Amino acid sequence: MQFIRFSDLCAQGRVKGQRVFIRADLNVPQDDAGHITEDTRIRASIPAIQMALDAGAAVMVTSHLGRPSEGAFKPEDSLAPVAARLGELMDRPVRLVTQWIDGDFSVAPGEVVLLENCRLNVGEKKNSPDVQFGKLIEEEREKRLSTIDTDAAAEQARVEQIEREYEARLKRERDGVPAATPA
Repeated sequence: MQFIRFSDLCAQGRVKGQRVFIRADLNVPQDDAGHITEDTRIRASIPAIQMALDAGAAVMVTSHLGRPSEGAFKPEDSLAPVAARLGELMDRPVRLVTQWIDGDFSVAPGEVVLLENCRLNVGEKKNSPDVQFGKLIEEEREKRLSTIDTDAAAEQARVEQIEREYEARLKRERDGVPAATPA
């Protein structure tokens, strides 16, 4: 079985100008004041986000945070502190998009936005195509949206592999070594 890797899509230029949806695990611990106390999951998501940005994609990242009730926003459920920390770590602005379920927001190639806590969207937990969240995902897929999952808790090894491949590709480019061509 042959797999299409995200790094291959980037190297082939197939994500340039495309919207890339990344469902990351950014469920990080916070203190009572809302300050992030440990950011490993954010750091683990950066290589895939950066790879998409470097490939010219418009990057949309979402995650859950905590266990909020669907449709019931409370300030402590917001990914705002995560957006701020991701921006600090990437040394770039990361805009938080709070009303995104209808898809009526813009994201430009080379920009990364963080979509507000996906668990707040009615239907996210059920993953049903009959609810608004499921319909949005299907509509985006029909637009040839590239979807990857950088679940840092369950797939740390995969993220590390992406990072190694990306660093190796950058080194080859710096050294002037042509990319391998598929047989």
